[in-house]
Amino acid sequence: MQHEVRTVENGVDALDAHRREPADLVITDIYMPDMDGLELIRRINASNSTPPIIAMSGSASARRMDALPTAERFGASAVLYKPVDLDALATLVTRMLAVS
Repeated sequence: MQHEVRTVENGVDALDAHRREPADLVITDIYMPDMDGLELIRRINASNSTPPIIAMSGSASARRMDALPTAERFGASAVLYKPVDLDALATLVTRMLAVS
């Protein structure tokens, strides 16, 4: 199955892109410049268009807190730890698009 993918540089651009043309599915990192993924998830879920959201992070380290449980509380449909297994991601995307 093929999907159209749009990429952006940061959370602000992601929110702007979603407002202009709502996405069927959002995949976001947690730690990004200008607006982090947690705020992006919160704002998308407060909008009229609330697609499934996959949040990813490699932050479970001594330097940073593990923000993925918070992403789920903010409304992420699923979370993945980096490095991401691409087959698992593809399966998750297919499953989420089938139910959205």
